[in-house]
Amino acid sequence: MKINRELHSKSLARLDWKTLIEKLKPFVSLESTQNRLLTYKPTLDFSRAQLLKDKANFLLELERKGELPSLPKVPDLRKIFAKAKFRGFFLPAELVVLDTLISTSLSLINLKDSPFSKVYTFAEELKEHASRIREIIIPETSEVRDQASYQLFVLRRKIRELHQQILHKISTLKDYYFRKGYLQEDLYTQRNGRYVLPVKPEFKRKVRGILHEVSNTASTFFIEPLSLVGPTNELEELRGKEEVEIRRILKGISEELFLHEEKFLTIEELLSDLDLAIAKVRFGKMYQGCLPDFTTEKKIILKGVVHPFLLLSEDIENPQHKKAVRNDVFISKALLITGPNQGGKTVTLKTVGLTVLMAYEGFLLPARSAQIPFLEKIFVDLGDEQDIFYGESSFSSHLKNLKDILSLANELSLVLLDEPGRNTNPEEGSLLAYAVIERLYQMGCMLVVTTHSHLLRDLTLKLDGFDVASMDFDLQTLKPTYRLVNGQIGASHAFDLASQIGFEESLIERAASLYHNKDFYVWQRWMKEKEKVLLDKEKEISMKWKELEELKNKLKEEEERLKREYEEKKRKLLRKWEEEFKALLKRLEASRKGYKSAVEEYARFLRSLSDGLSISQEKSFAPGDIVRINKFSKTGRIVRIHNGIAEVMVGSMRLKVKLADLSPINTKERVKLLPKEDNLLNNTPSSLAEKIINIIGFDVETALTEVERQINECFLHGTRRLLIIHGYGTGRLRQALWEGVPKIFPP
Repeated sequence: MKINRELHSKSLARLDWKTLIEKLKPFVSLESTQNRLLTYKPTLDFSRAQLLKDKANFLLELERKGELPSLPKVPDLRKIFAKAKFRGFFLPAELVVLDTLISTSLSLINLKDSPFSKVYTFAEELKEHASRIREIIIPETSEVRDQASYQLFVLRRKIRELHQQILHKISTLKDYYFRKGYLQEDLYTQRNGRYVLPVKPEFKRKVRGILHEVSNTASTFFIEPLSLVGPTNELEELRGKEEVEIRRILKGISEELFLHEEKFLTIEELLSDLDLAIAKVRFGKMYQGCLPDFTTEKKIILKGVVHPFLLLSEDIENPQHKKAVRNDVFISKALLITGPNQGGKTVTLKTVGLTVLMAYEGFLLPARSAQIPFLEKIFVDLGDEQDIFYGESSFSSHLKNLKDILSLANELSLVLLDEPGRNTNPEEGSLLAYAVIERLYQMGCMLVVTTHSHLLRDLTLKLDGFDVASMDFDLQTLKPTYRLVNGQIGASHAFDLASQIGFEESLIERAASLYHNKDFYVWQRWMKEKEKVLLDKEKEISMKWKELEELKNKLKEEEERLKREYEEKKRKLLRKWEEEFKALLKRLEASRKGYKSAVEEYARFLRSLSDGLSISQEKSFAPGDIVRINKFSKTGRIVRIHNGIAEVMVGSMRLKVKLADLSPINTKERVKLLPKEDNLLNNTPSSLAEKIINIIGFDVETALTEVERQINECFLHGTRRLLIIHGYGTGRLRQALWEGVPKIFPP
C-alpha cells in the first residue's frame, strides 16, 4: 500500500495537479476550503464523479442566469471552536462568524431543491441560534447590544451619564487653566485611560492633581485634575462591572452553541463543498471549459482539447498563448503518438492525464466536448526520473517506475508512458519497453505511449487495436505546429531540425546517406509536401465558404431591411389614404353636393389612390360577381371590367377599383354581406319559381349583357319568371330593356 500511495503522488506531480490546485485557490472563499486544498487529491470514483458533474451543471445553469452565489470570507470554524472552548466563551466577533455562516446558508434558498439542498436544510436547524446571536450582538460592529441584559443596559446608561459629566468637567477646567496661561495648548487628552491636561512645567503646582506622564523634552506635564479622580475611578469601576456582565452573557450563549458544534462543522463542510464547486465553475469559465459525458464504454474522446495552463496566461497577447493549439484525441484501447522533439508529444500526454483527473473531480474540462470512461487508477511514467540522493541513474529510476506500474495496474487503469526505454541502449531499451507495453496491453489497460524509436513503433503497431497519431511538423518553416494528426505516423525530423539549427548541409547529407531505409525517408518527405498542398487547398475552400456565408448573411440582412422598409411605407401610405379619405368626407359634407357629384368625387379619389400602384396579377372576375373591396372592407357587385379596372356597385355608389384590390365572396358570406335590398330580394321564397336580378346603376350595354345571361340561365334551369329591377333615373335603361330584350317569358 505504501508503494501505491507514493506512485499516486508521483503521478499527480507529473501531471501538474498541484499547480492546477494553486491556480484554483484564488477562486475559493472559505478558510476551511483553502486548508482543504492543501491536501486535496483526486479520487477515481465513478458515482462520485457523476454527482460532482450534476453539481457543476446546476451551478453552470445559475451562472447563465446571473444567479451564481458568492460566499463570504469565513475563518476556519474548527479553530474558532478550539479557541472558544479554551477561553470558555466566544468573543463577539466569533459569534458574528457563526451568524454569518448560518445567514449565508439560509440565503441560499435557490439551492433548496438542488444537489446542495443539505446546506439549507442544516441551516434551518440552527436558525434559532442565529436569531439568538443577533439579539445579543450587532453584526456590523461585533459589539454586544445594550439590550443583551437588563443589568448591562443599566450599567451602560450610568457609564454614558458619568462619562458626559467627566467630559464637561475636564472641558471647563481646560478653559479655565488655558486662560490663566498654565497650559501648553488649548486641549485635553488621555493617558492610561484617564483625562489629563498638558501643563507647563512652571505651573505644575498651580494645577492640583495627579501627574501621569512627562513629555520627552520635559516641556509638558500631563496632570489629571484632582476633581476628576473620584468620577474617573467610579467610571472605571462601572466599566469593570460592564465587562463582567458581558462575559456572563457571552458565556451563557456560548454554552448553548458548544452543544451544537457538530452541526456548525457540518454546515461549514457543506458550504466548503459548495465553495469548491463554485470555484471550479468560475475557474473553468476562464478557459471556456465544458462538462464531460461519463460512459462505461472503454473509450476516451477529447475534442478540441488543450492543456489548461496554456489558456490561463495572464497576458492574452503573450506569444505562448497564441500557440495553444486545440487537438482531437481518440483513445479506444491504446494510442501511439510519434513526432519531432518539442512537437508537443509530452504536453499531449499530460493533457490527457490531467483532463481525466479534472473530469473525475467536477472541473470544467479545457475542451469543446469530452467522453470519459470508468477508471480506477492512473499511472504516469514521464520525463527524467533520476534520483541523485540514492545514486540512481535515470534508466534505473525509469525501470523501477515501470515495475511498480506492472504490479499495480489492472484492466481499469490508464497508463501514460512518455518515451519508454529511454536513457539506455536504444535497441535494448525499445525491446524492453515493448515487452512492458505488450504486458499492459494484454492486461486490458488503456495506454497512451509516445516514442521516437522506429523499432518500438514497428513492434507496437503489430498489436491489434493500437491507434496512431503524430505531432505535425511544417516542412516549409521547419517548425512544429503542435497539431495532433490522427491516423498518421510521424517522424522525428532530426535532419530538418539540425538544418534549422545550422548544421552543414554536407554533414546532414552524409547522415541521410547512412539511413537504413532511404526509400521510406524520401516517401515521407513527398507525403508531407502533398499534405501541405492539400492543407492549402483546404484553407482556400474554407475561406471561400466563409465568404459565401458572409454574403448569405448580408443578403438575409438586406431582405429583412427591405421587408421593414416595405412595411413602413405601407403603414405611411395607409395613414395618408385615411387622412385623404377623411378630408374627402369633410369636403363632401361641407360642399353639400348632390348624389351624382359625390359619386364622381369619390371615384376621382379612388383613381388618385391607384395611380401609384401596379397590378401584380389579374384575378378571374366577371360582371355580376359579388366581391369584397379589400381597402375599405366593403362588399359590392361587379358591373363592368375594362383594362384591369372593375366598376363595382356598393349600395347606390359605383366605384372603380383595380382587380388586384378585390377578393371573391363565398356562398355563405354572400347573404350576410350583400346590401339590404339584395338580401330582401334573394330571400324571396323559392316556391315562386322565379329569379330576380338587380341592374340598378348599370349602363345600357352591361345591363343588356347581364339580362341576356340571366335569361339563358332561367331557360336552362326551368325558372318560370325573371324579375328585373332597373330603377328610374333618366329612363334610358328601362327603354333599352323593353326594346332590346325578347319577351321569352310572359309578364
